[in-house]
Amino acid sequence: MLKRHLRQQHTLEEYGRNIKQLAGRAQSLLSAGHPEGEQIIRLQGQVDKHYAGLRDVAEERRRKLENMYHLFQLKREADDLEQWIAEKELVASSPEMGQDFDHVT
Repeated sequence: MLKRHLRQQHTLEEYGRNIKQLAGRAQSLLSAGHPEGEQIIRLQGQVDKHYAGLRDVAEERRRKLENMYHLFQLKREADDLEQWIAEKELVASSPEMGQDFDHVT
């Protein structure tokens, strides 16, 4: 899921470049005296605001996915450690260990 999210975040960055280009074009139209230049700038501002919100949501999701990944790794390591301890307890509790000189060395 994290890899998929990173691909989506890359796509979002590409949209960001497009939005930046649109902002430049909107500013050019306003500077050129386009009759609807102010409305274009207002709409561009809304697009910028929505894009910023989307980036914030994507960043929060990335942090949550990374936390889930680290939690999964920790759980897996804890499970491995529990299994290792169980194996060692089984060997340590065996009555056959250490009964003769060959087992001591």
